[in-house]
Amino acid sequence: MSRPATPLSRSRLRFTPLPRTLLIIFSNFIMCFNSTANSSSLKADFEAGQLNEQETIEFFQELIDSGLAWTMPGSYGRTAMAMIRSGKCLLGTEGHQDAYGNYVPSRNEVQPGTPGSQAFVLNSLAS
Repeated sequence: MSRPATPLSRSRLRFTPLPRTLLIIFSNFIMCFNSTANSSSLKADFEAGQLNEQETIEFFQELIDSGLAWTMPGSYGRTAMAMIRSGKCLLGTEGHQDAYGNYVPSRNEVQPGTPGSQAFVLNSLAS
């Protein structure tokens, strides 16, 4: 006959600090999870065609900034890139890898005045 399970006492629990790299990975996961949770209702609204143009631009800018645009189904990445090329969205503040291993640069890694840069968006808004 097996012994009944007993709860662990505090004296038997040992906490070992996580290495810094694991903490960074975990923090990034939590940020992505929170961004995904916040974006899920917007994603449903976008797919249902219920976002106006400004809401769509803001939604895609959030996806671009977080890097999620490059890991979601292909239509999201293509739409994000079309919005960047048209001057409606900026590239993110950090570079990201897309689902195919291609590098998507940050807005600071492209020449001023080229798609994805702040100057390009400002020029597009002015015209």
